[in-house]
Amino acid sequence: MRLNILIVNIIFFFGTGILHPQNVKEDEFVTNLDIYSRLVDKNLEIVENQFVLSGKDKIYCISINAKQDIKEYLSLRIRQRFNNYKIISENDSSTSDFFVKFKDVKFVTKYEKVFGSILKDRKVQRKIEISYRNEIKLKNKDSVLYSKNVSDINNDEFYYDKIEIVERGNYDFLKGQLPVQSFWEKAIIPGLVVLASAVTIVLFFIIRSK
Repeated sequence: MRLNILIVNIIFFFGTGILHPQNVKEDEFVTNLDIYSRLVDKNLEIVENQFVLSGKDKIYCISINAKQDIKEYLSLRIRQRFNNYKIISENDSSTSDFFVKFKDVKFVTKYEKVFGSILKDRKVQRKIEISYRNEIKLKNKDSVLYSKNVSDINNDEFYYDKIEIVERGNYDFLKGQLPVQSFWEKAIIPGLVVLASAVTIVLFFIIRSK
């Protein structure tokens, strides 16, 4: 009888440890969108300084050379950041005083490795990078008033089982590719979790019936 109780306790601890390894603090996470927003906003501070020097009475035409989803996102962040300035698109460039160009914009989401205990607390090493060239020109002038190559990287990690929430958002660049998992990781470990839970339940009812 005592042996059965001990077995149940061990399996129950093992099963719940697999299924619920995190505490409240560990459940905190940062989404990929949060990181991109932070990196973009930080690097737009330099552009904002140029806008301040040029004045709020000027009209700024924004040009973004990037994939469509990146272009939409960056355009939105720029308009939010500079909502006190007169921002227009390329289609209305004839009325602008300055051309503000973001060239070769790239957003890269990489999951470099999965690590930690195979049974619990598995984490993903994440690398998010933005890069582009920024230029500001006077209208109808070839001279560049300001230019800068931007490259910024965020390295951190998140819990493996949070990946769907981490990638939350409608932009393709928010998704990364997980490293290829072994057969042990993909099939055996999930099977052990189910088996441990099933055995725990069966033994619990057996002991209660006695």
